[in-house]
Amino acid sequence: MFKKAKIIIICSGLYLTGIAYANTDLNEKLDRLLDNQKVILTRLQKLEKNQIELSKKVNSNSGAANKKNNRPQVDYNKEYKVPVGNSIVLGNPNAKVTIIKWTDFQ
Repeated sequence: MFKKAKIIIICSGLYLTGIAYANTDLNEKLDRLLDNQKVILTRLQKLEKNQIELSKKVNSNSGAANKKNNRPQVDYNKEYKVPVGNSIVLGNPNAKVTIIKWTDFQ
């Protein structure tokens, strides 16, 4: 009986020391995770701040860009005189209306 009690006490002691060691290891891991989360949060806050600053810059410059890019209105009724020359023509080369197809071979 005394032998069984010794074995039980030794086993329970080993079990409790194992739990204590595992608990300290777990606490260290949790501390590292919390530190990493703090680093991630600070970087996210910096990114958000930079994004807000960039959006302000873009919004402030958009008015100036619109003033510079005021193009004249396109006149769709304007006629262009393009000489046919030696180009390939489908149909009558002396027609009143010639539709030109521009192509670029590179």
